[in-house]
Amino acid sequence: MAQECSVCAEVKSTEQFPASPITQECTHAPTTCRPCITRAIETELSSKPWEKVGCPDCGATLGYHDVQKYADLETREKYDKLMILHTLQQDPDFIWCSSGCGSGQLHDSGESEPIVKCTSCGHLTCFQHKVPWHAGVTCEEFDLTRSDSAASLPQGNRAVELAEARRHKRDNDASEETIRSTTKACPSCKSQIEKNGGW
Repeated sequence: MAQECSVCAEVKSTEQFPASPITQECTHAPTTCRPCITRAIETELSSKPWEKVGCPDCGATLGYHDVQKYADLETREKYDKLMILHTLQQDPDFIWCSSGCGSGQLHDSGESEPIVKCTSCGHLTCFQHKVPWHAGVTCEEFDLTRSDSAASLPQGNRAVELAEARRHKRDNDASEETIRSTTKACPSCKSQIEKNGGW
């Protein structure tokens, strides 16, 4: 016996069609040949979310076992990867690389160790802020750069300015401590003076 495929319109032997509905959700006999089902899954996976891949005849959503049964190896691997990534994203310790390399990973130490090094490209991402690591600035300081008072500056400039302000404050604090420990107030004018010789 033979029948016409509803997708490619070729007349093929019934052996080239599934013996049962493509998915349990389908309420019709299969009218698409196996090669067209394989191509349809590949096409849909490229243009739709992985969990929306459907029957080429009625659009009923295909389950995991349906995709494994009809898709080619490359498409099955892509489907598996997308499904695993979707599952991992539900974990609060999952983070995408901020470089845009398309890789993501679990970071078990969470915000207690906020620097995440991508296992794929080596790029550093801040776990707390989900942005490239803000070197020289703690997460708390980075939060300050995002406040309303600094909102008009580009993100990178705020981090640089904050790091520079921190360095300047440390230098000033060290100078003031040196002045306190090596000088005393003049009895007449009260200015800080340092005796470096004389009587």
